[in-house]
Amino acid sequence: MPEPFGASALSDVLLSAAESLAEAGSTHQVADTLLNAALHATPGRSGATLLLGDTLSVAGVTGTPVVMEHALPPGAAPLARAALDTREAQFATLHGPAAPGTPASHAAFPLMAGGRTLGVLRVDLLDLHVFTSAEQAFLRTLARHGALALDRANARTALEARVTQRTQELQTQNAAQDAFVTFMEAAAEATDVTELAERAVAVLHVTLGVAAAFYDLRGGAWHLQAASPDVHADTVALGRLGVPPDTPGFAQAEPGAAPVIVEGARPNAEGAWPYHAAAFAAYARGGQTWGLLSLGTSRAPQWTAREQAVFRAVARSLDLALERQATTERLRVQNTELDVRARALEAFVRLTQDLTLRGDPVALVQRAQAAVLSLLPGGYARYWTRDADTWRVQAHAGDAPGAGAHVLTHEDLPVGAAGPLDEVWASRTALYQDAPGQGARVSATLPVLVNDEVAGVLCIELRAQRHWTQTDRVVLDVVTRSLSLALEGLEAQRTLASTQRYLKTVADHAPLVLFATDARGVFTLLEGQLLPTLGLQPGQGVGRPAMSLFAHEPELRQRVRLHQALNGELTHDLLAFRSGRVLETWLVPVHGPDGTVNNVVGVALDATERLQALREAERTNEELRRSNAELEQFAYVASHDLQEPLRTVTSFAQRLVTRYAPADDERATQYARFILEGTARMSQLIQDLLAFSRVTRNPDGPQRVPMDDLMLQVQQDLRAQIEACDADIHVGALPDVHGDATQLRQLLQNLVGNALKFRAHDRRPEVHVHAQPAGSMWRFTVRDNGIGIEEVYFQRIFEIFQRLHHREQYPGSGIGLSIARKIVERHGGDITLTSRLGVGTTFAFTLPLAPADHDHA
Repeated sequence: MPEPFGASALSDVLLSAAESLAEAGSTHQVADTLLNAALHATPGRSGATLLLGDTLSVAGVTGTPVVMEHALPPGAAPLARAALDTREAQFATLHGPAAPGTPASHAAFPLMAGGRTLGVLRVDLLDLHVFTSAEQAFLRTLARHGALALDRANARTALEARVTQRTQELQTQNAAQDAFVTFMEAAAEATDVTELAERAVAVLHVTLGVAAAFYDLRGGAWHLQAASPDVHADTVALGRLGVPPDTPGFAQAEPGAAPVIVEGARPNAEGAWPYHAAAFAAYARGGQTWGLLSLGTSRAPQWTAREQAVFRAVARSLDLALERQATTERLRVQNTELDVRARALEAFVRLTQDLTLRGDPVALVQRAQAAVLSLLPGGYARYWTRDADTWRVQAHAGDAPGAGAHVLTHEDLPVGAAGPLDEVWASRTALYQDAPGQGARVSATLPVLVNDEVAGVLCIELRAQRHWTQTDRVVLDVVTRSLSLALEGLEAQRTLASTQRYLKTVADHAPLVLFATDARGVFTLLEGQLLPTLGLQPGQGVGRPAMSLFAHEPELRQRVRLHQALNGELTHDLLAFRSGRVLETWLVPVHGPDGTVNNVVGVALDATERLQALREAERTNEELRRSNAELEQFAYVASHDLQEPLRTVTSFAQRLVTRYAPADDERATQYARFILEGTARMSQLIQDLLAFSRVTRNPDGPQRVPMDDLMLQVQQDLRAQIEACDADIHVGALPDVHGDATQLRQLLQNLVGNALKFRAHDRRPEVHVHAQPAGSMWRFTVRDNGIGIEEVYFQRIFEIFQRLHHREQYPGSGIGLSIARKIVERHGGDITLTSRLGVGTTFAFTLPLAPADHDHA
């Protein structure tokens, strides 16, 4: 077997490799440095391989040629896969005869950075070799350095690629923006569609130097409307005649969608389509496709990114210009309509100017009906409401209805058989019926919404045979909306009046004060049963500033809290009066439409008795804390003082055995042994009591504690016990927590030690320790496959000195889990367990996040 390298030499190699890896800027450089350094830990004929990614692709190979000829010897790939999956180093030795040149010893080390596995470093030796601890440590450290360097190299490569891509994108964006600005400047004063199309074609032709054209859809074909000078003559001729709508490119373009890009096209033999590449953008008007902007070139079979960006920019800017032109036209029509509406509603305003001042909803409806009929030819109006199964007329106006006026009858109508009434109630939209022929009625049925619910239906019938004009519809819509607002206002007034009555009832009978002030701090409301206790009578404070009304109260004289509320802050505080009474107050700012505070409303509750009870509870808790501290101090001192006489008993009992007990006196020897065993148990109990009392003592305060390091220490502490029972300990990634390192180490040692102590004798012990986030805490679990615990004992085992087994079966004092619970609770967590008898037990406990982790939780 080859001799291993010395630890000093490996340290020098590792230092040199770390320096080289720190300077490596590419994956190739990292691989060279990593592989060459790995050979220094593999004496004799050896080789090293760097495998990257989940596929374990070979990134580099170096070493003795005879070894490298077998770059992937049997068993090596599974070994590398195992290292990748488990994230732990793997070792393998070829047993039995091997083919000449086949490596006999293998090792694989995962490359991990930032919680990610980047690859595997594999080492192969031709001869049998057992890796020493120094070699393993060297290769593990080398793998860590390599992973960090590889991660940096990957990040650098990705950054360079992003910079290059971003530079190209910015160049393309700049070209597109220039084209966009150029067109918008050219189209700034154009309002005619044809002029806009011509300017878009001109900008494309000048910017890109290619053929451009604009078509409009007429008579089922695309007709050429504008073209650049270099458009092929045959293409122009075809455009004048009309391009079929199913022509490739034309057919695929859709309004609102991305432009259609055509590349690698073959020019038409007749010259009707002489372009290798083309682009098309379609436009809509009134919901229908009507225009198309096209681009063509025979210089290259494909468009560059810049050319595509410029076309998209101009196409989009043309779309915006066309929208602007359409908007301008719509505004012209709307202004005309508004003028007509203003003239038509002038009389309506005069008739309905006091609509919202009336308190009777029927009167409001009648005024609305009169206003409508005054703006329309002669007719009749009815306002209907409905209950569960019947329509009823609530108000009517106008001439008597003619024959056949179904919905204008005075009689009640059943729900479901009222025609337009039912339809409008269900659809919540107006229904207009024109008069297409002799004998038909011109009617309009409109829903009246109150708080977004249909409150009634307004029905209008005209005697004249005519169609409803747009102006008629506007008048009816405005009147109906005004009626809805008036009815909502009336309902709001009634609701407000009811609310005021309720508030006054509460203020008169509940132990509180309701108040409100204006922006100057002057009371506009001051009511409540507590007013007499403050030296006030109902209504006495209204109209007076808070500062003068309570000038004799120091806490209120400065009006600090009122000032905060007037500045927009919601305040909640306790106010103490000279009489000894304490009021808990809330002040809420009320903002106006402009965002400024117009009023402050608030409520004050009598908190005197509650505060007295809280102070009494705090005093009792303080006495309890002092009593507990004294008890803990007593337990600590008493346990400490018991050690001295116990040591005396133990010492003299040992002397009796060694000096005075006859060699053949078995009974004396047995008695002495009983004394020694009893004193040993007593000593252990005292030690446990001392440990239990120390749980609340921590002069240094909580600190950041790395639980993974702590678990390694616990495994070292329990090493003899672990080896004695041949236990498997599985530890996942453990976080840092906020606490006392000594106590948390004792916590883990108690739980893992119990798992080993209470193991099942028919199987190999297994202990699993894991952690996962749980809000502002970490949740840890310690799971074993031991003897288990019956559910009836789940709470009992946490009590001090409680045991479930005889001392002869399982030694111990029965205090370990009590200490564990006390440690967890002292850290603000909780501890629980689940268990199945004969299967195993899982202890779960929570600990607080470390400060830095808590900030990001």
